[in-house]
Amino acid sequence: TGWFIESMWSQTMVIHMLRSPKLPFVQSRPALSVIATTLAAALFVTSLPYGLFASVLKVAPLNAMYFLFLILIIILYMVSVTLVKHFYIKRYKEWL
Repeated sequence: TGWFIESMWSQTMVIHMLRSPKLPFVQSRPALSVIATTLAAALFVTSLPYGLFASVLKVAPLNAMYFLFLILIIILYMVSVTLVKHFYIKRYKEWL
């Protein structure tokens, strides 16, 4: 369950990190529809272990400590992606 939720959060956030050569959310703001879709997807997946289909999906509720670590992991992931992106742009003088 934890891996499933972490994967969803990190992959939806990486979309924001890679979509522009600029610093996401500060220098480059995504469209409202992209933000809404990202939040809706993350909330939907995060809510699955607490809903009616939890047993069907074989997922279990997670405690609050997990989510504290998850936020830390996501922040570190975002920083890592930003640094790698910065070095890539510095080396190749362009972004994908």
